[in-house]
Amino acid sequence: AKLDTFFAVSDRQIAFIKIDTQGHDLSVLHGATKMLRDGKIQRILIELNFIELYQNQGNASAVIQLLDEYGFRIAGFYNLRYTSNRLGWCDALFKLGDK
Repeated sequence: AKLDTFFAVSDRQIAFIKIDTQGHDLSVLHGATKMLRDGKIQRILIELNFIELYQNQGNASAVIQLLDEYGFRIAGFYNLRYTSNRLGWCDALFKLGDK
């Protein structure tokens, strides 16, 4: 089920959501576009993949671009993991606007 569908009956704000779905993180965000557009989510902790780890995964730049379109800004990077001397993946915290 999409997050938009799951939360369709609620007007509540979501202060924080963690998304770590083994390469499907971008798909989860696409399923939450109404919530993102309406400013219902304040902070998102999401895994960013800079190398291919999972089949059909979304890449880091696509996740960053999508969240930027909805007014989210990067607040920090955590759990940086390197492979072959380059960043492979990490968790990133995004905050809505300048809050």
